[in-house]
Amino acid sequence: VAASKAISFLPDTTNEFHDLIQYGIRGDTSFFHKREVIDEFGWRHFGELYADHETALNSDNDVFVSHYNNQYDPIFGMLCQWILTGERAWFTLADALAKHVADIDVYHTDKDKPEYNGGLFWHTDHYVQACTATHRTYSKRQPSHVYEDHAGGGGPGGQHGYTSGLALHYLLTGSPTSKKAALSITHWLTHYYEGDGTIVGALLALKNSGSAGLKCVKTNTYPLDRGTGNYLHALFDRFKLLGTQSDIDSAAHVIRHTVSPQDDITSRHLEDVENTWFYTVFLQAVCRFIQIKTQLNTLDSDYDYAVKSLQHYARWMLDNEYAYLDKPEILEFPNQTWSGQDLRKLCILHFAASLLRESDAKRVMEKIHLLKDTILARLKNHHETSTTRVLCLMMQNAHYEAYKIEPKQARKVTRDEPNESAITHRQPYSVVKYFARHLRHFSFQRERQQFVKRFVQTQKWLGKP
Repeated sequence: VAASKAISFLPDTTNEFHDLIQYGIRGDTSFFHKREVIDEFGWRHFGELYADHETALNSDNDVFVSHYNNQYDPIFGMLCQWILTGERAWFTLADALAKHVADIDVYHTDKDKPEYNGGLFWHTDHYVQACTATHRTYSKRQPSHVYEDHAGGGGPGGQHGYTSGLALHYLLTGSPTSKKAALSITHWLTHYYEGDGTIVGALLALKNSGSAGLKCVKTNTYPLDRGTGNYLHALFDRFKLLGTQSDIDSAAHVIRHTVSPQDDITSRHLEDVENTWFYTVFLQAVCRFIQIKTQLNTLDSDYDYAVKSLQHYARWMLDNEYAYLDKPEILEFPNQTWSGQDLRKLCILHFAASLLRESDAKRVMEKIHLLKDTILARLKNHHETSTTRVLCLMMQNAHYEAYKIEPKQARKVTRDEPNESAITHRQPYSVVKYFARHLRHFSFQRERQQFVKRFVQTQKWLGKP
């Protein structure tokens, strides 16, 4: 399976991080042992992962309960480990987690707001006991103002949408439940970013334009963050499951309206790591888009745009990126999660190396080796390395070498190629076109349903949804 390249960026060999990842199935650090610690069983929790990294601020020895959900897609990571190593324990973990996520963590309703229906609930809240919370709720027993911008756990929310593990679980096992869950999450993410097609939804999107994490309909642009990156992956996964070309076209639109080869990257303020680190999640998705377009042999203007954008950001990374913990003073919680996130840079730079000029490619490899050695040294003997979040980040991103493009597969795109007009084109915002698009499919019944869902007090006059 690994050698077939049917799974994006799955390696066919292990690397230096392999032994660290195996903490997940060995001894007291294993996911099996951790779930025993907090009795992570029963119909609500069997298959769930214990979020032991959330104990960082816990000063006593009491049992600290926190539920992890599928953040950073451990289903996918575990299945990849099973394929790579043949260790049955990885499949056992992935199979149980996939069933838990599909059954419990997905919001199985179409009766709520479109930006919630069918979505994926978050893990329980950072650094506090879950108390009476599950993925679906807040708990009134939890403290507030625990950390900067603390809002409390809950969901669903656009920054937390993972489909690749569920899609892979379906492809490996034939589980219709996993397929349905992956498609449900993708459908939800589409509504989250593109709206529900109603005038009510359009007005709210206009009102919320400029809010962090949401598509700005005034500028027709998406946020450069992990939510948009996960949205792209969901579109790719639906394409894998259903073969709908429109998902690839939609992904091209999202990329074109998120980044540009002409971006003034300094205006992105990527030095504000706490609020911008997730740009790397988006760029990883761009790498996957380029890979898919290459496999489909559709090297069109969308392909060129993605390559040029990736080249542009990779050059910035080459000059400006570093291992996050080199500057602990700018981080609220300078822990090894940041080293896990650093692995994303290795993935992007490995992919970009064959797309850059030879002089840049040489510098890229030097940067990769420097970052890799730093990350490995920090993770190798640190107690946080065996915690759930760091393990999940390693499972997802430590196989960076699989991102390397063979020279014969790399089609470099230079700025002086003749399709520059296609490269720079974006659809401008037009309030008339925006509302005309929604009026085209106007339905009084749908408008009423969405209105009373959002403004519950009006149900006494307008009826239930």
